[in-house]
Amino acid sequence: MALTDRVLPWLGAAAAALLGVGLFAAFFLVPPDYQQGETVRIMYIHVPAAWLGMFAYIVMTSASLGVLVWRHPLADAAQKTAAPLGRCSPSCASSPARYGASRCGEPIGSGTRG
Repeated sequence: MALTDRVLPWLGAAAAALLGVGLFAAFFLVPPDYQQGETVRIMYIHVPAAWLGMFAYIVMTSASLGVLVWRHPLADAAQKTAAPLGRCSPSCASSPARYGASRCGEPIGSGTRG
């Protein structure tokens, strides 16, 4: 525990700094795609949000199995803790719709394409 108390603040600061560097590089240093242009940058937010949401649903499914089969109280706590992370999926599902008009060139919901 003493080692963790000393190392954790440094690791948290390093993680925050690397996250900032990565976001800066993704949004300002990476050149636009030759076909999709600036729209391709949505992948830097959309794909990790989708992975996080899917992982949360897998954790909740596994914890639900643990509650129903073995009635383990920690499985119930894990299920309730993972539930807010599943909120990443709705934001992930709606993000292509927000950027679809800039990619396809038509208003969202116009229904002119298939």
